Amino acid sequence: MPAVAWDRSIADGWPPFAAVATRLLVLWLLLGCGLACASEGPNRRRERRTDAPPGPVVRTVELEGVTRFTEQEFLAHLNLQPSPVLSFSGQHYYLPGLEQLDTERIVELYAAYGHFDAEVKQVEVQIEQKGNERRHARRVARKRRRGRAAPASPRQIARVRIVIDEGEPTRIRGVRLQWADEDGAPALADEERRGVRSVATTTEGDVFSVAAMSESAALIQESLRARGYAQAHVEERAEVHRREHWAELRYIIVPGPPARIGELRIEGLEYVPEDLVRREVDYAPGRPFSPALVRRIENSVYGMDVFSAVTVEEGPLRDGDRLDLTIRVQENKLQGVKFGVGLGIDPRRWEQRVSLRYRHDSIFGRLTRMDVIARVGYAEIPPLTDPQHGPIASLDLIFRKKGLLEPRLVWTEHPSIELGIQPGYQFYSPRNRLGVSRFFTRYLETALSYNNRFVRFFNADGLEGGETSSFLGRDYRNPYFVSFLSAQATLHLSDRLLEPKNGAQLRLGYDIANTYLGSQYSFHKVYPELRLYYQPHDRIQLAARSQLGLLFPYGRHAGVPIDLKLYLGGAGDVRGWPVRHLSPRVEDCGDEASGDACESIPIGGYSQVLGNLEFRLRVVSQLWVAVFGDVGDVREGVTEFEPGGWQFSTGGGLRYSTPIGIIRGDFGYRVITDDVRFPENRAWGLHFSLGEAF
Repeated sequence: MPAVAWDRSIADGWPPFAAVATRLLVLWLLLGCGLACASEGPNRRRERRTDAPPGPVVRTVELEGVTRFTEQEFLAHLNLQPSPVLSFSGQHYYLPGLEQLDTERIVELYAAYGHFDAEVKQVEVQIEQKGNERRHARRVARKRRRGRAAPASPRQIARVRIVIDEGEPTRIRGVRLQWADEDGAPALADEERRGVRSVATTTEGDVFSVAAMSESAALIQESLRARGYAQAHVEERAEVHRREHWAELRYIIVPGPPARIGELRIEGLEYVPEDLVRREVDYAPGRPFSPALVRRIENSVYGMDVFSAVTVEEGPLRDGDRLDLTIRVQENKLQGVKFGVGLGIDPRRWEQRVSLRYRHDSIFGRLTRMDVIARVGYAEIPPLTDPQHGPIASLDLIFRKKGLLEPRLVWTEHPSIELGIQPGYQFYSPRNRLGVSRFFTRYLETALSYNNRFVRFFNADGLEGGETSSFLGRDYRNPYFVSFLSAQATLHLSDRLLEPKNGAQLRLGYDIANTYLGSQYSFHKVYPELRLYYQPHDRIQLAARSQLGLLFPYGRHAGVPIDLKLYLGGAGDVRGWPVRHLSPRVEDCGDEASGDACESIPIGGYSQVLGNLEFRLRVVSQLWVAVFGDVGDVREGVTEFEPGGWQFSTGGGLRYSTPIGIIRGDFGYRVITDDVRFPENRAWGLHFSLGEAF
């Protein structure tokens, strides 16, 4: 079956188109299923139908006296499990002798969890006929006429009843940590020993279980490793008195000497120079060992973005305290090509496009990366009776190199050209960006770039009257050239740089454009942002974002071009709105003599406020459900904020994690407000995109 890669976002589908697309998708899936089933062939299907079941299907399992485990936990250890009504993994059958096997399993299960007196009182199996003899006879005759084997007896089901006497549980009477310090190894300080003792999960009075004892031993060992004792070993032992129903636990702890990172060996390199890999981890040799440091080494090498797999293996201690590490890598292919077909649907825009991306990880050697991204398509902007339409295209050439001037600096050169269309006008624009970024420790990321762009507008009557009469207002120049410096600093106080689960990220950005940089516009732009993440459970996450955007024109050439002004709306911010349509508007009435209806055109603003709150719940495997609330507003004035005019939207969506990233679909509903700035009646938006909104 053909594979189609959908790039970026699909938003706000019109109902007729959505219905047609849904039917085509269902038809495609049904056709694929039919072909897959047909590929088995008639012989295979006949073979499956003629296989007689090994015994009666276990339909129900009734438990009596089970309080230590949930029904699901208990049944997971048995052979006699109830068959689900709908199952893709097959049925569970009853065979003679399974009662005895499960009786032994139940006794072992309870013993492992401290119930040594547990007894299986009864395992009763009732066999019932499903159907009657007359119906079975007709079924046999029908199968024989078709040349197929028929079962010798009617279908049967088994109903199982298990009665348990759990007995009295065995409780922990004492927990002791026995420190077995090796000769020559420094003894742990009392404070360290108390810290290790605090992580043990088994305490006096708890019901004894082998699983809890092993888990506690593993936590003690990890606590020692986190303190630098790489070769720490913990052995758990239990003295159990079954008659008196108590147990004493003893953990024998051999911490070994504290370790430091020794030699780093790198295996699996082909085209990647070894010295460039060592440059990424040159901070590690000689530092005290910790599992967090080993993970950092692995992430640093993987972050070079040229390896498909990176693992770090610990070797034995040498010279008393040196721990050598082996970094095993698997390189990506040196070059790669991706092709995609994209479709964008929005109440204010239709777009069809194809894209081609070529990547070379070492175009000039020494890991100078080059990406070539080409997109071409066609866009239509409603109304359908007289749509504005035209071609769209872009070409991006991105070079990325790390290590020039200073080993930690990452340089980027990004020339591009774009042909585009927006409500009311079309444009073409060559651009360039030269940037450099650097991490200071793991937490602080900084970036500085010089940006310039040339823009030429065309195909719009409202653009031909000059800056006093154009609907773009006083900032209008055609063509125009703008250049500006951009500086950003990001404080990563989260557990991950990408897709964080817990923590905070604080970002502050500042842009400045003026005539000294060759720009026709002079302005300052400030955009602080705060993101918060909290995941109390592996199935639950809360995420929040707040953001401000401020533009300050200044000087004799004060102004901001229309494409650099502030806009909201779309899949990434206020999801009840179309893309870039939460913005100040102007009315373009075209030729008034012709009687054409006026069109409300977004032109951007100088002040922006945005807030998002999202609750995410993982329901099964990699599928998440989200509920969100968004608030935002864009105003034309400088530092103009009107809380009474803020626009709210709420809704929900689905997220699914795939190897290429998170596929996201959101439905946002606009909370209606009586705001004369926005005359449209549409109150909802449907958005599809890759990655989380924040």
